[in-house]
Amino acid sequence: NNTKLLSPVRLAGVTANNLVPTNKVSLQPSLNDILEENTRESKNPTQNSMSAMNKNTRLRHAEHALDAVRKKYGNNAAHIGL
Repeated sequence: NNTKLLSPVRLAGVTANNLVPTNKVSLQPSLNDILEENTRESKNPTQNSMSAMNKNTRLRHAEHALDAVRKKYGNNAAHIGL
């Protein structure tokens, strides 16, 4: 099926939920946990620590924006995509 779009698509997302029972899932790290781990593993901790702090700040702002959207439109209105 060749559907014509009225405007270009910038981003398309796909999500999958409830693939396994909750009791079978190991703990999922937060974005901050992942960033901290990357910083510890880096070869140049000074430069990468600053970069990680900037990423942490940006992620916190994004999380606050998502919280505002969820508060207004419901919990399933927006999600962080990785």
